[in-house]
Amino acid sequence: MSNILPIPGFEFSHSIGDDGTVYRNIGGVLKPLQGSISYHGYRKVHLRHGATGKIEAVHRLVAAVFIGECKNGDFVTHINGDRLDNRVENLKYLPRKESNKSALRRGENNHFAKLTNNGVRSIKSASRTGKYTQKEIAIAHRVCERTVKDIITGKSWTHLD
Repeated sequence: MSNILPIPGFEFSHSIGDDGTVYRNIGGVLKPLQGSISYHGYRKVHLRHGATGKIEAVHRLVAAVFIGECKNGDFVTHINGDRLDNRVENLKYLPRKESNKSALRRGENNHFAKLTNNGVRSIKSASRTGKYTQKEIAIAHRVCERTVKDIITGKSWTHLD
């Protein structure tokens, strides 16, 4: 069971688990929110309390609640490169310069490489869970649905488990 804490500013309406699950408090019962995937491949949720509402990236919420507030200029980085893996142990703050270096080491900023080995493993893992459609997985990894289908069916990237 994950550790669940209230989200600052939405303490009475929303909570978040250290596994990245966001909950809405409805009459004292916590209901998980599905959210959506942004154009850049991050899970986002719409937090509401009365007339107040905002859309937040889940990885930023997890980091703020379980790691602490972001220092000026730092970015939340996914250690394994999987933008849908919002577990607290997969997140850390890095200054912009270090965050960019980390992304380059993983090939994320190389315009010739669409995927890395970790990205393909993430696609396979996301597919196995059954939580995401091929379209959602494709958006999260910035590839077309056909690429995801070929990876899942074993037509490409066959050297990875």
